[in-house]
Parts: sequence; C-alpha cells; structure tokens
Amino acid sequence: MKLLIVEDETDLAELMRELFEDIDYKVTVCKDGVEGEYYACEYPFDAIVLDIMLPGKDGWEILKSIRNKGIMTPVLMLTALGEVEDKVKGLNRGADDYLPKPCDPRELVARVKSAIRRASMTSQKTDQILIGNLLLDMTKQRVEKDGVEIQFTPKEYSILEYLIIHKGEIIEKDVLQEHLWDEDESLWSDVLRTHIKNIRKKIGDKKGTLLKTIRGKGYVMG
Repeated sequence: MKLLIVEDETDLAELMRELFEDIDYKVTVCKDGVEGEYYACEYPFDAIVLDIMLPGKDGWEILKSIRNKGIMTPVLMLTALGEVEDKVKGLNRGADDYLPKPCDPRELVARVKSAIRRASMTSQKTDQILIGNLLLDMTKQRVEKDGVEIQFTPKEYSILEYLIIHKGEIIEKDVLQEHLWDEDESLWSDVLRTHIKNIRKKIGDKKGTLLKTIRGKGYVMG
C-alpha cells in the first residue's frame, strides 16, 4: 500500500511514517501544503493522511484541488481542529474520514485501512473488466466466461473481483485478508487456499495459468 502523509509537525510525521512502514506501507511524507498538493495530484496513492493547518497551502485547499481534478483517493483529515463544524466541513468537502489530534496510533491505522478497503470495494463499480475470456461486471456483481455466467459464493466473488481489479499486481495473502475479511472474522490460510481452488475450478483454470500463485508472496491475475 502507498500512503501520503501531509503533516508539518516533524515528530508526528515521522511517528506516522514508522507506524505505517512497520506494516509494510510505502510512505511519502510532505511537510508543507504546496508539496503535499503536488504529490497528491501527480502520484498514485492508496490513501492520504492530510493535516489542515499547513504552511504554504492548507488542507482545505488541497482537498478541494484533489477532488476538483477527479482524484478519488481516500483522504483522512488529521487535525487539531476537533469541533463538530470542522468535521462536517471536511466530510462535505470530500474527506473520507476525520480524526482529531492527538489520536491513538491503533485507531489511525484502523481508520486508514478501513478507508482503503471501502474505496477498493466501491471504486469503478459501473465498469466492466475483460481479462482473458472472463468478463467482470462490477455493477451486477457478475462474472461471465465466453458469455455464460459463472456462479460464485459471495466470498469467492469478492476475492476474484479484487484480484481482477488489481490484475497484474501480486496481491499478498495478508492484503486479501485485510480487504475481504472483517476484523471479527477468523481466517486460516487453508480457508483462503480453498476459495482460490474453487475459483480456479469454476473459471476452468485448474493449473493456475490465469490466477497464479506466487510462492511465498500471494496471488496475481493475468
């Protein structure tokens, strides 16, 4: 996962960098609004943690610029402004979440993960994706092979949809777990393997030539 942190308090910014790098996020830190806006608009990120009170350009301006350009990256506003009016203002301007300072690091991580998960499950829902002889229709949550619908369980469909959306990318098993299983659900590695096996059987890919297993890493479509 790629995370952009726009925060001018050096100690806090570095604390957040360490926090997310410890769970294998690739983190970019910007300490002023102008640089933050540039990175947010020019580079792809899975989420943005955005302070409001910044030198050069404030968080409100950055958020407006991002959304005006059609960039729908999840944005979590992290700020000392904790009033309800500020929360409403942020959410109305396109923020996905709002967390006042100081905050529990565990909550920050959970909020960022949740925002990414929600965005992944709802992005491009009106699109269709063709991969090989499979057609994924995310609006209807339907998969066809050579024009014939394939029936999946809800969990199988969620796994396949996520892998197709990220076709060509190696998706680690832990990432699939974060995005597709609720925190209160238990998941064992053999359960995931069983779902993958069933998906391959249904799409006629028993040898794993389309849905590949990358040993020691995860899975990749295409």
